[in-house]
Amino acid sequence: MTDSLKPVAGVAGAQSVRLSALKGEARRFVETGQFDQAIAVLQVALSLDDRDPTLWLNLAGLQRARGEHRAAATSVEQALAIEPKSMLALLMKGSLLERAGDHRAAAVQYGRAVAQRIPGAPLDAATEAALQRADDVYRRYLDDMARHVRAEIGARQSTARTVEARRVELFIDATLGTRRIYPQQPTDYCYPGLPAIEFHDRDEFPWLPALE
Repeated sequence: MTDSLKPVAGVAGAQSVRLSALKGEARRFVETGQFDQAIAVLQVALSLDDRDPTLWLNLAGLQRARGEHRAAATSVEQALAIEPKSMLALLMKGSLLERAGDHRAAAVQYGRAVAQRIPGAPLDAATEAALQRADDVYRRYLDDMARHVRAEIGARQSTARTVEARRVELFIDATLGTRRIYPQQPTDYCYPGLPAIEFHDRDEFPWLPALE
């Protein structure tokens, strides 16, 4: 390390030590139920480093515990701006939206949170329970949406050809995110302008029985 870099490294190191001490102090305040003091300490920490999503998330949790839901929502958005796929931040955003009565938006956020879970990764009991509830809420939302969409297009679908009816079902599943669409991906030759049909329906080939 050159001499010109030593002061910079020294300042960065001192700030890191200061942040670590502030986090420990905030944790001790939380453990003793002194939420006001913990919030004050976290705000000092954020004045030193506002790019730490954990600090924003901890602040949001304390604000939510105090009933300051609007402030908590703002803090959660700060965390998500830094780490958009944070499972914990998405869970908290969903809970805040649900508490505010926006159940549809809450379910969408819960679905995003569940999608971030790493299979097999250990979680504490509270997070596990929150994820399970989020998954239940999201699945109920999908079921309700599916029933609504099918009710809206049911009459038209009943008169559609088999191929068209199947396309409608695929459209519903893809729109709700319950089924993945597999687009064609030619490995050697791609002739442009052809329909992007995932799987051809047997009804389109009346000569198949004879061939078989």
